[in-house]
Amino acid sequence: FHAQVGLAVAVTVALFACLVVTSLQLRYWRNSEAIWRHDLDVTAGSIPAYIGLGYALLDEGKIDEGITVINKLFQIQPSFAEGHYRIAEALYRQGRIRESMDQYRAMLRYATNSPLVLNNLAWALATAEDPSLRNGEEAVRLGERACALTDYREPYCASTLAAAYAETGQYQDAVKMAEKARALALDLGNRDLAERTRKLLELYRADRPYHEVPGTN
Repeated sequence: FHAQVGLAVAVTVALFACLVVTSLQLRYWRNSEAIWRHDLDVTAGSIPAYIGLGYALLDEGKIDEGITVINKLFQIQPSFAEGHYRIAEALYRQGRIRESMDQYRAMLRYATNSPLVLNNLAWALATAEDPSLRNGEEAVRLGERACALTDYREPYCASTLAAAYAETGQYQDAVKMAEKARALALDLGNRDLAERTRKLLELYRADRPYHEVPGTN
């Protein structure tokens, strides 16, 4: 399941432990594009202003403008991995799957053990509607890593691995992993995820993989 749904708190913490986080970042999402443009002007291109403006543009759907701003940030701080993640998510929501995958791969250079990024890239590789973008074998490898890093206790990772198994024709494994994902979701009180996983189980039991168009599920 992609990050439009998101992972549990423990997984999110594991990701952001790898990132540069300051108290200034707490206000980024509470400011408008205009304010951040002003901040960027008066601070002569400070890192917080670049981040704030870039994220504001992405959140407003101005993806290419946001990418341009964040690319300038990368010139100052190449290892700012969170920027790749935010771009990847925005691109995925627009259906620009190939570009989204490229950003996830770029982030993995700096956050190699991020379950969140491993999970989201695996999900895209397993479920992309365009067959030229799918790679079930790689999705299985990434999905298994994400599950191992979360001790197979994170339902979103388990559901992604189930989709990867289905994409490679391993339907029995897909069913077992999806059943595990559903049980974990129910234990956490996440009934939406449990219901969605139940529907996916019907596909896997019928020996069918799951493919999606972002924003339609």
